[in-house]
Amino acid sequence: MLLFSFVSIFSILYCLLIIIYTSVLEYGLYSSSSLMN
Repeated sequence: MLLFSFVSIFSILYCLLIIIYTSVLEYGLYSSSSLMN
């Protein structure tokens, strides 16, 4: 039971990390493309 809760918390944190990483990456690409234009 403890292992299951640990895995669920880890998966939630992993999903949040992916969302933050993709949003930062898109923001970086957007700012760099706007600087190019």
